[in-house]
Formats: sequence, C-alpha cells, structure tokens
Amino acid sequence: MAHAVEASTPATASRGRARHLGPERRRPQILDTALEIAAESGISAVTIVPSPSACT
Repeated sequence: MAHAVEASTPATASRGRARHLGPERRRPQILDTALEIAAESGISAVTIVPSPSACT
C-alpha cells in the first residue's frame, strides 16, 4: 500500500507552520467560520482579536 507524501519546504518542515494563504483565500475562511460560530452560539460569541504582528 502506497502512502501519500506531503511536500514541504525547509521553512514548513523546520517550524511546522501552515502554508501562507493570501487575503483573497483567507478572508472567506474567516467569514465562514464566523458565520458558523454565530449560528451555533449567537452573534455575541463572534469576536475579532488582532494578531500580535498587527499590534506592533
């Protein structure tokens, strides 16, 4: 049985980080997740926390 091998760059292999998604791909993911949270827990459960890099 053959196993799939995921390609990685040295950066992702050494740090274990996910591949960067640009804003055009990340924004829909964030909005979809916010909608799911709002549907399950109410709109007050949806929050936006700035990333540490945005605060510097």
